[in-house]
Parts: sequence; structure tokens; C-alpha cells
Amino acid sequence: MEDLGEVTILLDEVVGPSRDVLNVPKLLLALGMADSGLDAMRTLAERAVTLDDKVTPITVKLPPLPARIVVRVRGRVKVAVIDEKFEGEKTAERVRPVSRLRDKTSNPGGTPAPVTA
Repeated sequence: MEDLGEVTILLDEVVGPSRDVLNVPKLLLALGMADSGLDAMRTLAERAVTLDDKVTPITVKLPPLPARIVVRVRGRVKVAVIDEKFEGEKTAERVRPVSRLRDKTSNPGGTPAPVTA
């Protein structure tokens, strides 16, 4: 039997153009199943992504929340639990928001970085 890693993701991290549409590239990024948006798009173009055992397009209708979706990418499997908020300790893993993944070099507060000699 496969070991399915379960990850809770906030709806705002993966929502598409409207609140009832799931943006699949954002989902793959949030799950750590793609290295970038471009990588996610290529994987989708190769038809290598399934959601609940169905090959998926770039966006899909979001099921009622909390949504539990089995995501498969080339043999890797994770379960995404998408909800509007986190509920205590019910998840096995929590990922950083996608927006933080993009900006690893920012310097919060605008203070100069220390100089090392």
C-alpha cells in the first residue's frame, strides 16, 4: 500500500480566478511537487498530473471545503486537504505559503544585511 503524505493547504494559496476554481500549478507548488510555475505547467502539458485519478487541466472546479484531493505526479502521491483555515493538529505536514517560496532573498524590515569580512 502507498504511503500518502497528507498536506493541509490554505484555499488562498491555490485558488484560481474565482473562489470555486482550483489553480493546479499553484497546488503542485504548494505540495512541493513542482520546482516552479513553469515546471508545473510542463508537467501538466505532459499529462503527468492526476487529481483523484483523473488527468487534469490547468484549472478545475474546487469540491466543497474542506476538499481532500489525491494528487499524483509521475509516481509521487500526496493528499491535499484544502480549507479556508487550519484546524489544530489534524494534519501530518504543513507547507510554507507559495508566496514565501518565491522570495527567499528578501530582507524584512529594509535593514541592511550585515557585512562579513
